[in-house]
Amino acid sequence: EGVTKIDLLSMDIEGHEPEAFKGFDIDRFAPELLVIEGQNKWVEKYLASHGYRQIERYLRYDQLNRYYERTQTTAVAQ
Repeated sequence: EGVTKIDLLSMDIEGHEPEAFKGFDIDRFAPELLVIEGQNKWVEKYLASHGYRQIERYLRYDQLNRYYERTQTTAVAQ
């Protein structure tokens, strides 16, 4: 209650990201950075449709997780 913004969202939930995202209003909270364990095409498409892109340069240091950043400004609920 009272949370209006999330800076970092990290998920390590063994392939259950679609279910988690269905219960999370990504446009409302608009995390600046997301860290998602593993590679999942559904997650990639979902995040792209909400204005996020993968940060490729981190793959050289961390091949397990995928990092995403916002590429567009989204309205944050007040």
